[in-house]
Amino acid sequence: MLKVLTCLTVDHDLRLVAIAAAICTLGSFVALRLFMRARASDGALRRQWLLLAGTAAGTATWATHFLAMLAFAPTLPTGYDPFLTTLSLVIAVGALTTAFAIAAWSSTSFHPRLGGALAGLGISAMHYTGMAGFRVAGQVEWDKGYVVASVVASVLLGMLAIHFARRPDGWRGRYGAGLAFVLAICSLHFTGMAAVTILPDPLIDVPLGAVPKHVMVFFIAAASALVLTIGIAAYFADKSARGEGQARLRRLANAAIEGLVIVKDGRIIDVNTSFEELTGYRRDQVVNRGLFDTILTLEDDVPVLDAVKSEGMLRGADGRLIPVELLSKPADSVAGSRVYSVRDLTEKKMAEGRIHYLAHFDSLTGLPNRSSFLDRLASEIREAKERDKSFALLSFDLDRFKEANDMFGHAAGDLVLAEIARRFTASLKGAEFAARFGGDEFFAILPDAGRPEQVMDFADRIQTALRAPMMFEGNEIHIGASVGIALFPADAADAPELMANADLAMYRAKDTAAGRACFFEPGMDLQMRERRSLARDLRLALAQGEFELYYQPQSRLTDNLTIGYEALIRWHHPTRGLIPPAEFIPIAEETGLIVQIGEWVLRQACATAASWAEPYRIAVNLSPVQFSHGALPETVHAILVETGLSPKRLELEVTESLLISDPDTALHILRRLKGLGVSIAMDDFGTGYSSLSTLQSFPFDKIKIDRSFLDKLGKHRKAASIIRAVLALGRSLEIPVLAEGIETKAHLDFLRQEGCDEAQGYFLGRPMPVGMMFPQAAAGVA
Repeated sequence: MLKVLTCLTVDHDLRLVAIAAAICTLGSFVALRLFMRARASDGALRRQWLLLAGTAAGTATWATHFLAMLAFAPTLPTGYDPFLTTLSLVIAVGALTTAFAIAAWSSTSFHPRLGGALAGLGISAMHYTGMAGFRVAGQVEWDKGYVVASVVASVLLGMLAIHFARRPDGWRGRYGAGLAFVLAICSLHFTGMAAVTILPDPLIDVPLGAVPKHVMVFFIAAASALVLTIGIAAYFADKSARGEGQARLRRLANAAIEGLVIVKDGRIIDVNTSFEELTGYRRDQVVNRGLFDTILTLEDDVPVLDAVKSEGMLRGADGRLIPVELLSKPADSVAGSRVYSVRDLTEKKMAEGRIHYLAHFDSLTGLPNRSSFLDRLASEIREAKERDKSFALLSFDLDRFKEANDMFGHAAGDLVLAEIARRFTASLKGAEFAARFGGDEFFAILPDAGRPEQVMDFADRIQTALRAPMMFEGNEIHIGASVGIALFPADAADAPELMANADLAMYRAKDTAAGRACFFEPGMDLQMRERRSLARDLRLALAQGEFELYYQPQSRLTDNLTIGYEALIRWHHPTRGLIPPAEFIPIAEETGLIVQIGEWVLRQACATAASWAEPYRIAVNLSPVQFSHGALPETVHAILVETGLSPKRLELEVTESLLISDPDTALHILRRLKGLGVSIAMDDFGTGYSSLSTLQSFPFDKIKIDRSFLDKLGKHRKAASIIRAVLALGRSLEIPVLAEGIETKAHLDFLRQEGCDEAQGYFLGRPMPVGMMFPQAAAGVA
């Protein structure tokens, strides 16, 4: 919770507070002196002085409020509504001009008091209108007591200021009137701010259209300087002799931030130094020249009218074009002339360009972003339909990017993406287009794709560039890309369908194309629908009892005794028959159903093993997805208690991939599981990313050699060497080693000869339902 007033010494920029105080003081004294000058005038001249006094007072009041607001710098994002902020300035100027006009209406006490009260109300209306336009990432609450007190104080002090201003020759008129008006503004502001409490709220965002602080500071400073400068200049010009007044007016005009140009009959008769500095012209070089002939060009030739902003291009002395904003009003100093305020918009245009860039380009890679890609794709589809032509959409997904990110960190990932983008850009020719869609996904468009060979050449060109190795901190990183291609209109009728089909082809390329681009085929869509249908059936399989556990024996090679069984799930689909685990387990992991299925497998296996007469060990595979849910140790403990199985008889098998994405969390859960008394085995050893470092990180109870090495035994010379190395590693670390995939007697003899501890495979026993192994135990579980 932020209490605005109490944060004055902490969350306020005291420099802006000081500037606000200076503008308030200067503006108040200037406005009251102009009001006194108006009371001494008649007719049209009085009206002009009253308008100038009201404008100076309103601008000073408005600038004081917003500079003090801008000095408040909370940790929350803030901004200002442009309409309400501008409206508050209009209210201030209009109310104070009206107040001064009423106060100067007659010399009776009623009108000055009414005018003073209206001045206080005008200051209040400006303040709370401006506060209504304050945007902050939180909820603003008001204390009604402070609000009322602020209005009352402002009204009373406003009446006092007008009362003192009726005596311009005394000290009350010279100093008291201005001081009372300063107090009217300050009492209203700080009492009003004491009523404000800001409650941070993450659900509230500052609107994109809100004016940021630096723009407000510049606008307020410019407006204040301009209005106060003109007010002071008018007062002293009227007071002094013509020559002295003109000199002072020039000095004041030269102090203005914006360039000022006085024009009569289309010809420049005077400029200030800010205009000279902005354009590079000297005053004598532009006097008597036409402003709109060779120096300034307006957008769409729109005339610059009073209170109407126009933008244009100012040509400098060196020929450079400067974007500017113009305001115009009649110049009092020279009859029939107009003064133009010229504001440099270079920084604003640069900021707008930066915003446009961020809206259409990816900040990390510099490639067009998702929004730009969708716009370009829509444009290509429109043009293809109009011209009856075809084009190709290519979907790229980086290979081995996640490995690089996991192994070397996000800095390497950012470097890879930036380098990939550079290679994309360097590979493009002509109208070819590439964009980063998000993450490590990229799309490319090849216009006028007439032949498949042309598209394949384009894909090969980019893939060749992406495959080249890149270096990061002395490490060589190899990144490739899987590419899917869809053609319009042959493969799709609209953008979403075309993108989906390109993605389908990309996934086919990732699975089967071995680094080659893959064209979309109608059968891919059928396969995807089949996969989705299988996922829907999988959601019902557990509830409908379609799963069954098979058990494969694990034998000790020294005496050929069965020491345990591995539980293997099977799915009996009602219409498709027996579906292999390799087909449905990946779908279960993608959909998250593996958590419920894994829990069922664990409970069923433990209950079955607890019913056996012999204390055989039971091995159950765990999916990495189960670890991401965090409650795995509690689930295992609850199942052991529920089934009555001894923890020493349960062996949980995990793969090395578990320790890649989030090793700290995985190791923490593994230690908690081992703390329950169960055994932890590393499955598929030798096929992962960092086997030795994994064994150092966690004391596994068993290593399981992947079946692929035994399959290659006798076919590949290195297979036997790898198996011997793993067995030697197990002996040195005193970790038992179990070999999977024993298919022949030659496999078994080799393992015995090399001193392998345990084995399993079809040669030793096929997986089978528990009823075929232990009929009595099966009946007991049922």
